[in-house]
Amino acid sequence: LQEISEALVSENIEESLNQVLIVLAEKLGMTRGTITLLDQNGELTIQVAHGLTESQISKGKYKVGEGVTGKVVETGKAMVIPKINEDKLFLNRTGSRNQDSKNTTSFVCVPIKLGKNIMGAFSVDKLFNKETSFDEDLRLLSIIAAMIAQAIRMSNEFKEQREKLQSENILL
Repeated sequence: LQEISEALVSENIEESLNQVLIVLAEKLGMTRGTITLLDQNGELTIQVAHGLTESQISKGKYKVGEGVTGKVVETGKAMVIPKINEDKLFLNRTGSRNQDSKNTTSFVCVPIKLGKNIMGAFSVDKLFNKETSFDEDLRLLSIIAAMIAQAIRMSNEFKEQREKLQSENILL
């Protein structure tokens, strides 16, 4: 958590979010991860990803309620899919998973929210084994998602403040 909190203090929010995914890959054994946010049109778009190509990332668009990510944003509740090949709600929209990995991969998705305001979802893939306990992962990812939400809020406020100051300087 300390490494993640340190990563989230960068002025560049995208760089910060990428660093969070790198830390999780190294410390949690995450094979893939995405941070998907609601855009101006109310659609979910992958903003940053680990373990996906640029082409795969560009395919990562969802409607609220669609697939696991969309369902998490719709309900505001985290979801754990122990084996992605056994859940009909799981979509392989990005095409990043082959048939073999579908049999051995679990998926954890938590909402990114401030209070009741849901901003998006944070998801990770892990290799599944019989000893896998998702309780601890879910708790940790929920904490990280809350940290991400705060970092996004602060980044947006900083951006608005900067734009306001630039606007005022132009008017002077």
